[in-house]
Amino acid sequence: MHTATERPGNAPGVEDLIGADAAVTWLLDLVERGTLRPCPALVPSAAMIEEAVTLGKNGFPTVVVDPSEEALARVASLARYQDAAVSTFRRDGFTAISSFVGPELLFDRVRIHEIDPLRTAEWVHVAGRVLPSRGLLVGMFRTGRRPGDEPPHPIALDKLRHLLQRHFATELLEPAGETPPGSVEVWKGIFRRK
Repeated sequence: MHTATERPGNAPGVEDLIGADAAVTWLLDLVERGTLRPCPALVPSAAMIEEAVTLGKNGFPTVVVDPSEEALARVASLARYQDAAVSTFRRDGFTAISSFVGPELLFDRVRIHEIDPLRTAEWVHVAGRVLPSRGLLVGMFRTGRRPGDEPPHPIALDKLRHLLQRHFATELLEPAGETPPGSVEVWKGIFRRK
């Protein structure tokens, strides 16, 4: 078991939409408390390099899916350096994860916010298809409303709850920290596949 002080360092060039440090600290806390137990994991973007390596170092054989060979090479390099059980798979499009069999945990803090907001329901459906019954969707989600067509796209908290309720039961959904009123907030969530 690795502690928060042993988490992987920041990887240069990796997009950080919510905060890898906060996500890694939270993942380590979930592992140390026994909330998350080692199982096959899927991370749907190389931008979550630190989370993937953290999972891989803590007994979760992890697959990272991304369309970029360069980004996957960074993941593979850091995983080797950190002696983490992480493999990579080059595939384009978030629906590509539906071809994976066996992950019992899907972690996301980036991918859901990169896709067109009109396709968020499709992302939830894919996550529901890839995870077995009782599998876990764990993530950090930007909530609120923000104008603009460029990612990251926040999702309204009520919409997130509504989209997930068909496939998932909510085990945890709480603010990741304090934010000023009216700003985009980050929420931590654990959802169990029905």
